[in-house]
Amino acid sequence: MINFIRRASMWALLVSSLAASAQQTYHLDTKKSKLFWKGTKKVGTKHFGFLLFNSGWIRTNAAGMLNDGVFSMNMKTITTTEHKNPAENEKINKELKGSSFFETSTYPAANITVHSIMPTAIASQYKVAGDLTIKKTKHPITFLATIKPSATGLTANASLTIDRVKWGIHETSQVSVTDQFFSNIKDKMIADEIPISLTLVFTRGK
Repeated sequence: MINFIRRASMWALLVSSLAASAQQTYHLDTKKSKLFWKGTKKVGTKHFGFLLFNSGWIRTNAAGMLNDGVFSMNMKTITTTEHKNPAENEKINKELKGSSFFETSTYPAANITVHSIMPTAIASQYKVAGDLTIKKTKHPITFLATIKPSATGLTANASLTIDRVKWGIHETSQVSVTDQFFSNIKDKMIADEIPISLTLVFTRGK
């Protein structure tokens, strides 16, 4: 009986070791990866730019299939690139980082937690499902991503659209009733949908 227990324990350990060896983590190269965003207005110009990542990874399961991941976005790096004049861009950057929108001094990071990465009928295309958390507000997201192997790991490209109102991204003012009135008018001039595209580079973990 003791020998049977020992053999069973050794077998369980062997299976566990083989499964662990099949798993692979790919780490996000934060210097080569970006999130591009676009804020559209119902009337007038469009804002667009990018932000950078603090960290990120995706990993495979024991069967070697892409499985899950976590990403942290550095909201303090949100940058507008629509104007040739740097001063004009900086004015918009300050507004986006302020209390009217992303409140980056209070919420310096936003996060994506990926729960599943499922292959589709199209080669290299995956359906990604997870949660996006901005300013402590979490909502589920689902989008398609193209993920391909590279010499050092993986590359991924994806596009999705979020409803900014769900995450509390809107023009507000707490100064006076009059300012609040004009802020509400200004906010209604901005489209609720924010198109986002991701360009990601991963290196294979050691």
